[in-house]
Amino acid sequence: MKRLVSLLLALVLAVMMMPGAAAAGDEAMAAADALNALGLFSGTGTDGAGRPIYDLGRQPTRQEAITMLVKLVGGAQESSKGGWNTPFTDVDDWARNWVGYAYAKGLTAGTSATTFGANDKTTAAQYLTFILKALGYDATSDFSWDKAWDLSDRIGLTGGEYGPQSTFTRGDMAILSNRALDIKMKGETKTLRAVLVEQGALKPVKVSIGIPMLETVDHTDNALTRWIEEQTGYKLEFTFFLSGTREWRTQVETMLGSGQPAPDLLYGTVLYGEVRCAFGEYGKLMDLMPWFNSEMVMNRYDFREQAARYYPGTALDRLLYLGQAANNGLYGFPCIRVTGEEVQYGAYIPSSSKHPEAAFQILMLLSGREGAARVRYGQPGEDWVWDGEAIRVLNDGAFTGKTKTTWGIIG
Repeated sequence: MKRLVSLLLALVLAVMMMPGAAAAGDEAMAAADALNALGLFSGTGTDGAGRPIYDLGRQPTRQEAITMLVKLVGGAQESSKGGWNTPFTDVDDWARNWVGYAYAKGLTAGTSATTFGANDKTTAAQYLTFILKALGYDATSDFSWDKAWDLSDRIGLTGGEYGPQSTFTRGDMAILSNRALDIKMKGETKTLRAVLVEQGALKPVKVSIGIPMLETVDHTDNALTRWIEEQTGYKLEFTFFLSGTREWRTQVETMLGSGQPAPDLLYGTVLYGEVRCAFGEYGKLMDLMPWFNSEMVMNRYDFREQAARYYPGTALDRLLYLGQAANNGLYGFPCIRVTGEEVQYGAYIPSSSKHPEAAFQILMLLSGREGAARVRYGQPGEDWVWDGEAIRVLNDGAFTGKTKTTWGIIG
């Protein structure tokens, strides 16, 4: 009887632990699919339906990890040309060019004069070291390879989930690689994704933005749009909504209620007044404005509890963590107040967003000092400058003539 009770207790504990594991599995699969679509993660084969087999539960080998590193530094095309020789005798045929390229470029070394340790298992510290190298960091001057998570936590790549005893799988490799694309390069404002797009190693992912048409603006080709695309590596596409509060609300709710695809990022009026967590009538929208603005947040965990209904597992944790990654601070997205009506505009990521983290990254970029100034005043150097202490406006003409540089949203 005691044995039966023990087994039942073990089963209950296992079931209680499953949601977290399932959530991690969901994030790993989503990351693997995203990388596969970019040509960065091919898997170990295909199933009967032709889908890639990612083998996410297995620990990656060193030659698998170095292959991913070469792709993340934009070396896939050059390495595929072949002719990369190494002194290593233990590298599999499929990995010779990848390992050879990395060895020639000084990205890796062997475990001896003639061995690479090709089928040795990769640890979290080792792979984080690879990722940090791809981001431009040096393993001797910027961080210690055996404590690589200290730096990766600081830059927002990880959130404290890795340490000396951490297990590391191909699922972890996919998650970290996918996250790394949206991390800024060392000492730069551009992300790794933006650099790879600039090099021609990646095609930009298209991110849709729904925006109220406040004035006639060439959104597809103006300075603000180009700057965001240059910094993030995303290609922006716009959907325009009516700018009046009631009209905007009606149009958005009609779209959501009919099941039409919503933009990845939706910018417009707060749906139901001054509430900390505003959701649309159909439960499809999450208003991020209150959470970004620390003065309006009374209970962050109340927000997490409500938001968890719309973002599964670690996807929500990732969104929340990203909001605190830089300088451990919260971000307030630029808002507009209409004289006499006190209408505040909110920033929404619909639950149907195909690229929620991309939308979040764009919000973060626009919420920073330079992004907010570009939204409000226009081009740096022409319309405003940073004098070391504050923004000094050079040409504050209430957006007269600025339709080529902004989106017409007043911060």
